[in-house]
Amino acid sequence: MEYQEAKRLGLKKYNTGRACKKGHIVDRYTSTRTCTRCQYETLSKWVDLNPDKHRAQGRNWKRRNLERYHTEPERSKMRERWRANRGFPTPTRPTPTNCECCERKLEGGRKTHLDHCHETGGFRGWLCGSCNLGIGSLGDTIEGLQRAIEYLRRAES
Repeated sequence: MEYQEAKRLGLKKYNTGRACKKGHIVDRYTSTRTCTRCQYETLSKWVDLNPDKHRAQGRNWKRRNLERYHTEPERSKMRERWRANRGFPTPTRPTPTNCECCERKLEGGRKTHLDHCHETGGFRGWLCGSCNLGIGSLGDTIEGLQRAIEYLRRAES
């Protein structure tokens, strides 16, 4: 597809099948006729040279788009993207109102934490911050928890 046809159709990108000046055979932007790879490389260089300006632009964008940024569907979408990027599993049940370990109410600013197996990556449940931190500190294993129980029993007598 050529530039004129893509512009007539209102497309943001088009592909000629030919290489750009730097040899990339990828889509080109209709607005600038620039190859997407060249545009990415240019932007990456600028970000590396201007990290403070880049962060400031992000903050300004967030401020200008508050109504879009803080809707529950958007927040949910961002949470899913964050989890996927970090390799967290998708929860298999909805967020409860109580911690699934200590059963304390998760209200008044207490956050739920997605607990997952570090070996299999599988979702285990929803915990309060204290339980999540405690289980993680004991090695995320039954053996670690048993050692802690044995210690408490020895210290009790």
